[in-house]
Amino acid sequence: MIENAGLRNLAYYSSDGKLAALTRRALTGEYNPHGNIRRASCAILPAFGHRRENGKLTPGLCNMMLAKIALALFRNVPIFASFEVDDALRELGYTGAHRLGVPGKYYETRAVAVDAMRAIHRMRLLQEGDVAVLAHPHHMPRADATVQAMLPIGSSTIVPRGVVVPFDAQSSQLRARNEDNWRIYEPLAIVRSAALGWLDLGKAA
Repeated sequence: MIENAGLRNLAYYSSDGKLAALTRRALTGEYNPHGNIRRASCAILPAFGHRRENGKLTPGLCNMMLAKIALALFRNVPIFASFEVDDALRELGYTGAHRLGVPGKYYETRAVAVDAMRAIHRMRLLQEGDVAVLAHPHHMPRADATVQAMLPIGSSTIVPRGVVVPFDAQSSQLRARNEDNWRIYEPLAIVRSAALGWLDLGKAA
C-alpha cells in the first residue's frame, strides 16, 4: 500500500500543476535543460529501448545514441550506466563506465538512480560537483526528477541541452517503439513514482 505521505506528495504536485507539467514534457520530449555540464562530477545514464536480436540482448539504436552523446559530453568524469548503455559504450571502445544492473532482469529508472547514488556517495563525487543526467528526451523529465529526489540539499542535477534520440521501431520494449506506445506507458509511470515519493519536481527537466 502506498504510504499516506506518498499520497500527500502526489496531491501536492497535482494541485500546483507540477506533475501535469512534467508529464507534458515527457510526452512531447521537450525537456528543460539546466545546469552547466562543466560542473558535472559524474553522469548517470538510464537505458531506453534495448533490442533482442537472434535471442541475444543488444543495446539497440537509442542506447547506442545515448552512449555516443555521453562520450562527447562526459568522457572525463565517472559514468554510471545501465548495462544496456554500458554495452553500447563498450562497442564504441569505452570500457571505463560503472556498470549498473544485470542483463535479463528488469531494471527500472529508480533502481538505476539508487545504485548510481550509492556509488557516487561512496566515491564522494558530490564534493566535486553536480550530477549530470542523460536519458532519452522523453524519459529525461522522470529520470531527472528521480535523481534530484535523492540529492542532499545544496546539490543539483545537470541536464544537457540538445539531446536528440528517436524512438526505435525494432526495440523489444513496446514503450520505446513509438510515441503512441510511450503516451500509454509514461503517464502511469510518472503518477506511480510521484505517489511513492520518488520524484522531486521542483527542478525537474
